[in-house]
Amino acid sequence: MLFKKVDDKSNQIQKLEELLLKTTAANKKDVIIKDLNKLNQKIKSENEIAYYLDFDLKKNKNIILLHDVDLSHNGRSAHIDHILITRLGVELINSFTSAGIVTISDGGSTTVFADNQTNSLPNPLEEIVRASRVFKDLVKSSGIFSMRISLLGGIKVEHKIIVDTTTVLSSHKLPKGFERSDCFISKRNIEIDKMSIVNIFKATSTIYSIEKAYDLAQFLKQSHSPKEFTYTPDFKEVAASKNTTGLSSARAKPTANQKSNHSNSSYVSKFSKPSSNSKSPKPCPRCGQGTLVERKPKTIKAKEKYGDKGFLGCSRYPKCRYKE
Repeated sequence: MLFKKVDDKSNQIQKLEELLLKTTAANKKDVIIKDLNKLNQKIKSENEIAYYLDFDLKKNKNIILLHDVDLSHNGRSAHIDHILITRLGVELINSFTSAGIVTISDGGSTTVFADNQTNSLPNPLEEIVRASRVFKDLVKSSGIFSMRISLLGGIKVEHKIIVDTTTVLSSHKLPKGFERSDCFISKRNIEIDKMSIVNIFKATSTIYSIEKAYDLAQFLKQSHSPKEFTYTPDFKEVAASKNTTGLSSARAKPTANQKSNHSNSSYVSKFSKPSSNSKSPKPCPRCGQGTLVERKPKTIKAKEKYGDKGFLGCSRYPKCRYKE
């Protein structure tokens, strides 16, 4: 049963688009365009996963489904993309999406290869584990469940990361804790069918009524407190300013650049009007984050190649070694 829909995030897109229209510097426009594309990709991923979950579970009265839940307890906060509640326990689900070629290790460590370089991303499993701690403490404080369940360790809480279908993976086999969005429900049903007698006994020891499950869903919906969306563009590369966090919300964190140069196309044509007379630094065509600056050759080999006139190189050197 669908208990809470995905929150409308059109105002977040609107804020960035309005800022983009007010920005005149081409290099700063490029930063905002990239963040717009990241935000759009994240929203699209969450909506895709919500669609697959709704398709199979929306009318199931034994499974309660909530999307986009922001929780706070004792000074800690957590954003959970999707929550499934049954009489046997709760499943917390976060979505994962990224441009480039993604590699996920057995422990959840994640890297992405894009623009001829490899960057690390925050571990999505660790993020959902932290969210799970906030969730458990909040539910425990609610007093919804009996002392018997509390003495047995509380309700069962599991977590999963769902990768959307647009993310390109370096391996067809995902590590434990990860599933593809288009096959999550079928894999979940297979896992339930294969449950051992011991696991079934453990699950039934903390079983509760469907009314309690609905009470929990109502409590979570009432506890939902979405954080106000704020945006601070990261202009550290183009303005040598103090590092900022870019997109920020309940779970926003600074991440490595994930997009190739062509990923900006959806907004470049709509907002950018480059001028041939512009004196703004030229963005690096390889990484898209840095700008091209004049450099003097220092090695004998470089002096033989470029002479005394020097060359243009990326301001992010040595992270990006583009030169012309």
